[in-house]
Amino acid sequence: MRGVPHLILSIMKIYLLILAFILVSLTGICQSVSKMDKEYGFRDAKFEMPLSSFKNLVEIVPKSSIYESSSENLKMGDYDLYSVNYNFYNNQLSSINIVIKGKANREGILKILQTAYGQGDKYFAGSVRWRGKEVFMSFDQFSSSPGYDFEGAIILIRCKKLEAIEEADKKNETLRLQKIYTF
Repeated sequence: MRGVPHLILSIMKIYLLILAFILVSLTGICQSVSKMDKEYGFRDAKFEMPLSSFKNLVEIVPKSSIYESSSENLKMGDYDLYSVNYNFYNNQLSSINIVIKGKANREGILKILQTAYGQGDKYFAGSVRWRGKEVFMSFDQFSSSPGYDFEGAIILIRCKKLEAIEEADKKNETLRLQKIYTF
């Protein structure tokens, strides 16, 4: 009978070790995504900053509120970025699109993001999502089509607050127009 209590005690120790490992893993994941929320943007560009506080921005499509910086650092670590676009809503920075060209750049930058923010959630093959309380980020890879030699990825970083305001404004405008044009 002496062996039974020791067996139960051993099982409980193993159970506690497994539970501790799970908690440490989850804490690391939460801390990584919270780092993304603390950064609240990309480099020095922080969400909700007014358009007027940015220097060297050029609107890439007239009246689109989508801009590129003429002095952008197109590197992330040792890897090249193809372009960085800044999107504004109500003259506030609301999202950032980063285009990566080349398989080596794509794979290297994904490793940088996963080291900084955790593994993320696999959305579908080649697609990863990070969901913070304040910020959403997606990484979507693409491969070249026949006749084109362009592999890479697109990173989208969005401010959840401004995205919600924009969606509500669109819904309200749709309802307003429906009232005007309903007979």
